[in-house]
Amino acid sequence: MKKGAIKPLLVSFEESEYRGDLHKLEELIKAHGKKIEKAFEATGLEKLNNDHLRGILNGDLDGIRKEIADVISKVLDPVYLSREIANNVNGKMESLEHETRDLLSAIGARRVGYLVHYISVSDTGEISVSDEAKESLRDSHSTFLTTEEGINRYNLHKAAAEAINTFADEMGDLLGYSEPLEAFGYENGRVIPRANRYE
Repeated sequence: MKKGAIKPLLVSFEESEYRGDLHKLEELIKAHGKKIEKAFEATGLEKLNNDHLRGILNGDLDGIRKEIADVISKVLDPVYLSREIANNVNGKMESLEHETRDLLSAIGARRVGYLVHYISVSDTGEISVSDEAKESLRDSHSTFLTTEEGINRYNLHKAAAEAINTFADEMGDLLGYSEPLEAFGYENGRVIPRANRYE
């Protein structure tokens, strides 16, 4: 971190929402990950990678189709055998197209389209939510303060809450059934104490 740079301060984290979104992603991968991996393997291309996965998640298989055609064209002469190449590509793509349709249908039905960018492919070609993506997802459910002014205001707010808690503890039963904040009013743009029993 550069000298003088402000370290972001975490002020809130919505853990239940984070866990819910992570669970949705894990369930989607559990239901469709291996099927997509297997269907991709059937294309004859090397390992599934993140570029391939992005195309699949976007429903755009043109890049994968072109890669297959390029590989086949090295074996078959594209000038004379274009129909055979196209048929070969179509055959290799059939399963992947089917699994992609199923995956996209599940994404729509589960309403998780806003989360799919957290899914990636590991070095071994396995579809997962990486530790880095989990951290990014966690950050998306967190609130950070990144300026000195913001951190100072937060600390003042926190100190005010602590002071109110100290006041409430000290007042004890004298507050009766009132909430501690009911002991304060607002006048001329300022917070003021309301008359209360103090003894």
